[in-house]
Amino acid sequence: NRKRFLIIPLWLDSVIGTYTLQALGIGAEEDEDEDADDKDDENTSPSKSRSKATSNRGAILPNDDARVAHIERIFDTILTKNCLKSNDGVVVDTRTTLGHTSPRHHMFRKFHDFEWRLSVVDKLSVVNALCVPGGAMVVYTGILKEVVSNDSECAAIICHEIGHAICRHGIESVQLRLFLIACVYATLSLFGIDVSWLMEKLFYLGVNVFLQLPMSRRAELEADEVAIYLMQHSGYDLDALVTVMQKLGAVEARLGRMPEIVSTHPLTEHRVEILKNKVKKAKQEELD
Repeated sequence: NRKRFLIIPLWLDSVIGTYTLQALGIGAEEDEDEDADDKDDENTSPSKSRSKATSNRGAILPNDDARVAHIERIFDTILTKNCLKSNDGVVVDTRTTLGHTSPRHHMFRKFHDFEWRLSVVDKLSVVNALCVPGGAMVVYTGILKEVVSNDSECAAIICHEIGHAICRHGIESVQLRLFLIACVYATLSLFGIDVSWLMEKLFYLGVNVFLQLPMSRRAELEADEVAIYLMQHSGYDLDALVTVMQKLGAVEARLGRMPEIVSTHPLTEHRVEILKNKVKKAKQEELD
């Protein structure tokens, strides 16, 4: 319910999200020898197979991979149960027990134009997940290995990242940086300095800086609240939100370094306690 001033229209979220994925280079790592390897698929030795798997580490896993199919089912359940996507002509019952249309259908209808999709990136060294503006969800195998032990914990990560997307936290961040870039451009133009040739690079820098900087404490708490709502209406265990945060803290202590998802989604001092209280309150309201 926070008031915010956003001049970037909602339909541009997917465009910015696509640009963000390009800036991240998702799935672009070390594919140079793929075509050559494919020619000898039938005669490939086990050692060559291992070599190819290593060279493609960081690539997007194919849809027929069991891990991808499983996570996609969780992702689709969350989107469908919360009316976050249209169903291509399939009629979905969005009514309440009293026969009225669910408030979720009206509240989230504007996000039907998002290009909701999921990619699982095979990179065990990266403990991260993100949902870029426009609805593209990226999950790294590192976070699946280090943090996820059941469907509810996977759903907790997905719901939190979706929370950032539908609260448009990324767009807020990009808009601020673009405004600062525009101010610099206008100031230099007043002095007769032409920097138009730099605009594309400055935009790219603005997106990249947005990716690297941590979300604000306020944005994290908002995404947590949205995650509680989404999980409640998807049928997943709310306690998983707390266990995921606790596991991320344990991963940081064990690895001796800050996981990527913690560096951009900071675990503030009291955040876990705040989340515990919110989960407890949500459960109580559900019982009442």
